[in-house]
Amino acid sequence: MKYIKWEREFILQKNSLICLDNVNYEAIDIGDKIKKFIISDSKSEFVVFTQEEVLYILKENLKTPSNVTLNNICIDSQLGIRKIYLKYNLGNLRIPWIYLDLVKDKRETAEIYIKEIGIGSINIPKFISKNIISNINRGISDAIILANENQFLGREIKNIELLEDMVVIKGNL
Repeated sequence: MKYIKWEREFILQKNSLICLDNVNYEAIDIGDKIKKFIISDSKSEFVVFTQEEVLYILKENLKTPSNVTLNNICIDSQLGIRKIYLKYNLGNLRIPWIYLDLVKDKRETAEIYIKEIGIGSINIPKFISKNIISNINRGISDAIILANENQFLGREIKNIELLEDMVVIKGNL
């Protein structure tokens, strides 16, 4: 009952969030931004992604099994925190909204991590979510380390900032 009430309220406030169904993500092209970031000869360079561009990146990179369909993603952004809501279908079965709290500490690092996961507004207890959160965080960390050690971007990612309306990535040669 708590979830049903939350979902009704969420759908009403969804227009104030950044969601896939509110954005023309097909018009988004982040290739030039990334190219400029990579080929710049400045010692330090920044790349800035809007919330819509972050949605596009998530949409293009969240892989699902063949019988699972991603219907929507919404982002509620605050300084240092992104609450990412995901809506999936499993065949014809609608799965409740799942959320991930993506957090960035105030230190200058490239460390971002999932702090909590839940269904609707209900946190999944730590004894259940601990392994899931740990695996997601290990994946995020491994991806950043892999990108840095293999110089996929031609730069080392030094800092990631989750600002209220954008994500800023700083890289050094």
